Amino acid sequence: HAAPELTSCATSIHGLLIETDARTVIGEPMTTTITRPAGTTNWKLPDDLLALSHRGWRPLTETDEGWSTTMQVPVREPARTREARRRFGLMAASVSAALSAPPQRYHDQRRLARWRLYLRRFIPIGVCAGIVAALPLLDRFVLDDERGLHPGFLSLPPLLMIGALVLTWREMPRIEVPPLPRALSADAWPGNLTQR
Repeated sequence: HAAPELTSCATSIHGLLIETDARTVIGEPMTTTITRPAGTTNWKLPDDLLALSHRGWRPLTETDEGWSTTMQVPVREPARTREARRRFGLMAASVSAALSAPPQRYHDQRRLARWRLYLRRFIPIGVCAGIVAALPLLDRFVLDDERGLHPGFLSLPPLLMIGALVLTWREMPRIEVPPLPRALSADAWPGNLTQR
């Protein structure tokens, strides 16, 4: 008989409730929410907190209740359930380790990984900037001597459409200038977590 499919994952880490909803359309990313402890508003989690644990996680977006993000997983079962559980476990261990240390250590201990993630996040806007920067070259390489359209120009729109489909078939890329990885302030999360 078929193996059971994952419907959700949840854990509480230092008072933060982290939940992943796996009841998505097959092939779509799973939504994850982080809810602050009741009555607290002073948490300032870095947006790369989950993304550093595995490339499948996207950076955090702050919400009224806490934060949200998505996790990309394989399309088909049983790999989808197996990978989602594995990535959730890696993320939980990574978040627990991060919050068990003072916030000031977060950047020092993860500096190289944060900069790698920063460069990956720069790829979508870098591609867009590259296309815009290359437009003046069309005059030189696409137009022929009689100033008519070169036959190669006709192949550009289909290639751009195929490229866009490849980039967005699972999830729309985030076109952004990501914030620089910086050291966290001492009050990014409550200091008494390190004593728990």
